[in-house]
Amino acid sequence: FPLWTALVSSHAFLAIAVSARLHGYPLYICIGQFLQYLLSEAVWLLPVRLVVYVDRSFACINVCMLLSVYIQEGISLQLLLPALLCTLGFKILDAIYSDSNEKVTCWYLAWHLNLGVNNMMLIISGAPMPLFCFVFQYLCCVRLQFPRTWLKVLLSLCLRRKSTPPRLSSWVSNEMGTVKRLWHELSQALKT
Repeated sequence: FPLWTALVSSHAFLAIAVSARLHGYPLYICIGQFLQYLLSEAVWLLPVRLVVYVDRSFACINVCMLLSVYIQEGISLQLLLPALLCTLGFKILDAIYSDSNEKVTCWYLAWHLNLGVNNMMLIISGAPMPLFCFVFQYLCCVRLQFPRTWLKVLLSLCLRRKSTPPRLSSWVSNEMGTVKRLWHELSQALKT
């Protein structure tokens, strides 16, 4: 993806800062997110190792500050940790699949999109994104990264698996049905 997509995706931090301020979150959260926005932009505009390390360090500090505030707001760790791990997965996959020729990957863009939307949902409604949203984002990135048909095989295996408990199995089946429908609609839209 071109460089400008990374610069645009960094606006997720600005959106989090504004959303936090509008919903009465502490000022240090808003300032932290605004500084993260500036650092994220600087990483792409000033490709100096020091800026990258400061950005990553500040990202860890921001995660800790946000988690602390979310817990103070009464959002349970059982909701926060899966959302945090699913979000972190995008950054890990970005590190795995980025190369010197293509610095902006679909994983990086999805990571920023996910950070913005998920944090704004936590700020506004007190709940993270539903699981099917994470699954859909991962499927979109997999489709962009590996434009082959093995994804259809993977989905069919997930839907046919019978070793999960019945209640969990029906939940997974419902979530995967939603993902399958959204995936079909996206595929049809991309064909036109």
